[in-house]
Amino acid sequence: MGLLLDGSLVEPVARGLLGSISCSGGPTVEQRRLLQALLNHLWERPDLRVSALEPIAPEELAAALNDLPTRRVAHLLQMTLEFCRHPQTDAQLALGWAYAEALGVSSAALEVSRDWLRQGVDQAAADVGRIFTTFLPLRSEPGLADPLASGDQPEPALVARIEGFAQLPQASLARALLVYYDRFGFPLPGRDACALNHLYLAHDMTHVIAGIAATSAGEIALSAFQWAMQDNPINESALLASLVTHEAGFVSANPTLAPDHSSLDSPSAAYLLASELKRAVPAAPISPWWTISPWHPCRYRRCGSSSTCAGPIGSARWITCSGRTRRQQQLPESTTPVVSLVAATSAKGMLLPRPGNRP
Repeated sequence: MGLLLDGSLVEPVARGLLGSISCSGGPTVEQRRLLQALLNHLWERPDLRVSALEPIAPEELAAALNDLPTRRVAHLLQMTLEFCRHPQTDAQLALGWAYAEALGVSSAALEVSRDWLRQGVDQAAADVGRIFTTFLPLRSEPGLADPLASGDQPEPALVARIEGFAQLPQASLARALLVYYDRFGFPLPGRDACALNHLYLAHDMTHVIAGIAATSAGEIALSAFQWAMQDNPINESALLASLVTHEAGFVSANPTLAPDHSSLDSPSAAYLLASELKRAVPAAPISPWWTISPWHPCRYRRCGSSSTCAGPIGSARWITCSGRTRRQQQLPESTTPVVSLVAATSAKGMLLPRPGNRP
């Protein structure tokens, strides 16, 4: 996709993004900070300061962008910035719609935003729920997608299969998944009755593979990371769910979670999102799931990024972002086992979610 813009396009895209949030008294501090983080860490243009840029109108941005992939990038980044306005305003929603129409693009996020403007927040919330439900089977562990998890019955057989990963090699992805559950205090999927257990299993494995911690800002960064590697409806729906649940906060896409808002409203969170977008681009598409089998998770599989995959070979990093603190543990190459990745976080004083509290 066109996320890494041609050098000549960075400034017009940034000016267009600034124009798309220049309403209701101007961009908010959070919106300005995030746009500057994109300039600094995604496009590596810290010389361009948001405070010195002149916004451009929708038609000017469209004239500067000739190809659809680049227009899609501008649009999804614009929607991300739009959801970072608190409180949300009709002027902001209308302005975002105008930029999307000029670019000739659409998205699930635009559908939610448009219905929010035209029919109110209840309709927008209904859209979010419908989109989440539509893509739930496609975001769940494929080997468990049919039938979906039961909301009434736990799955002891699934728990036993996951617990069996403890018998696999220490440097395996499967063992890293078990350490993830232990470190973050989440119950193994299937222990409790939950209709999202099969989604959680796939999603949690993706956290381990990507090396992004399960915080509210981390959830948005992970979804953006996947979307940046492959712009498809599944990843787009996941990004929408994260933005609505953890940033816009008017509803939770996940019915088991309470919505949160302003999760990107800190320098560390803005940096995390921008840097994960940058890290994802050179990588080959990463599958958002791993099929459970006696063999599948016991071996490291390169996800396409030669330098930053979480695995027993190659460098790896585990990122967490909470409040104003973000630290990164860069592990050396060669023999560092993936199972030690999460354990290293506590030794370095990284902030972790409260046990059992999914963000």
